[in-house]
Amino acid sequence: SINRCHAQEAMHRDRMTAVIDREAAARAAAQTEMERRLDAMAASVTAERSARDVAVFQLKSQMQGLTQGLEDDRALRAQERAETARALQAMEHTLEGELQRGAAHREEASQGAKHLDS
Repeated sequence: SINRCHAQEAMHRDRMTAVIDREAAARAAAQTEMERRLDAMAASVTAERSARDVAVFQLKSQMQGLTQGLEDDRALRAQERAETARALQAMEHTLEGELQRGAAHREEASQGAKHLDS
């Protein structure tokens, strides 16, 4: 009876040890799986952050290019306006000179006609 009790106790201990071993193995597997998932999530977050950083950099580069293009265009238009204003002033000056010469010729012709009439 004592031997049977010892045998039952040993069998009970063996079962308990097996249950504990299975539980420990299951927990280790669960922890490994959790670590794998966390690593995958961290990699996903890092990849997303990298992609976002690249997109932001590209957007900033595009914005700088557009801004530079607008500034260049603005400078070109200002230069064109200045050249046009100078050309108009030159034309105005030439026209005033022609008008004065025309008036002088008309005056000379008028004086000549008066002189011939006299």
